[in-house]
Amino acid sequence: MSETENRYNERYKIKTRKDIDKAVFRSTLVSIGIACAIFVVIGVINDLAGGGSMTLYTGYAFSRMALATLITALGFGIPSFVYNIESIPKGLATLIHMGIGISIYITVGAMVGWIPVNKGIWVVVGSVGISIGASFLIWLGFFFKYRKEDRKINDAIKNKNR
Repeated sequence: MSETENRYNERYKIKTRKDIDKAVFRSTLVSIGIACAIFVVIGVINDLAGGGSMTLYTGYAFSRMALATLITALGFGIPSFVYNIESIPKGLATLIHMGIGISIYITVGAMVGWIPVNKGIWVVVGSVGISIGASFLIWLGFFFKYRKEDRKINDAIKNKNR
């Protein structure tokens, strides 16, 4: 079996609980990395915009936001294994994955102040809209990455069968 076929089988052929656990573990680590990177970049942007005087008030605000970042990462990372279940159509898998992730983000974001619930409905709607848009941009990045990888694998399999 070629290297590309091995990658294909590793990514799509989930047969056992152990395979699901591996897929969940990998996607969770990737989600944590992305969430932490976004958290740091947004923190630096806010600090620069404030002229280096960003404060996080009191009450463990930084710790709460860092924990919220990890919870949000888990909310997007853990459900992403649904893409590996062949019996679930990709559209439904996307709805499940993004629905869970965005729901967790909105809940946690409202609790730690990422979504300013005390600033009026339109600020909340705008904040949630921007968050949903950013989530789908990240999703699109993975979509195009895996689509390119799928084409490469399919071409390798076609060339092998010739």
